[in-house]
Amino acid sequence: MPPMIHSFIALLLAVMMVGCDSNPPELMAATKVFETEQETKLHIAEMRTDHMHLLNHKRDETMYSGIRTAKHSLNACIDCHVPMPTAQKVVRHTDAEHFCATCHIEVAVKLDCFQCHADRPALKTAEVAK
Repeated sequence: MPPMIHSFIALLLAVMMVGCDSNPPELMAATKVFETEQETKLHIAEMRTDHMHLLNHKRDETMYSGIRTAKHSLNACIDCHVPMPTAQKVVRHTDAEHFCATCHIEVAVKLDCFQCHADRPALKTAEVAK
């Protein structure tokens, strides 16, 4: 689809969501702790409104310009928001408990990042957390 159509669809969805009476879905707590409550609230507000734009920008920088940085890294999001694999369960993006799926299921948006990317924290992150 041409970018203009994507922009129109995004605008239409945003207008529809503003008119909704429902509250945002309850999200699991993140493992990262910000220094102040204000930083936490600003992060939440930014991610609720701009996460797709940040991901697309990061994708374009990485894929087309070869720039790889930790800023807006999908791995950082996953490491902070998705439960660590345990012997009993590995939470996948198709599970309702997966952080990303929580909202994507609610708003019926296809979650296709994990066709290429890991949908669970890296094992080295799990080892550091111990």
